[in-house]
Amino acid sequence: MIAETDGEPYLVIVDDSEEDAELTTRVLKSEKLIKSVVHFSDGAAALDYFFSTSFRRLPVLMLLDLDMPKVGGLEVLRKIKQDELKKHIPIVIMSSCGDDNVVRESYSLGVNGFVRKHVQFERFKQEMLCVGDFWLRTNYYPGNPNQTDQ
Repeated sequence: MIAETDGEPYLVIVDDSEEDAELTTRVLKSEKLIKSVVHFSDGAAALDYFFSTSFRRLPVLMLLDLDMPKVGGLEVLRKIKQDELKKHIPIVIMSSCGDDNVVRESYSLGVNGFVRKHVQFERFKQEMLCVGDFWLRTNYYPGNPNQTDQ
């Protein structure tokens, strides 16, 4: 699903779990960390978007699942980080995977963070808030509406 971002900073979620994507969106929007979210339910759709001729603006953050249909998260990560313009997109993998070899490979491909998804609602919510607070409020990016010069 591609939502119009109207020039606002926007977040991309690439996750085949509609429930996780919806929960993440609700949590981040309820805390006013982001207004615009674009969700893709598989890696192929995300790559089609990022490498289409109509692609215009980098998102402020991508939350990326690993195990997805069509194209997996590591391949999405590899292709984004190999592109000269898109390699600057901060990417955080959100996955239930706990395999240290996969985590190492993710970092070697240029991931900016790796967070284990938990099935317990409160823990999942807290993780999303921590990730969102850092990447969407604390981390500096041009045009960040959550930062003021004080």
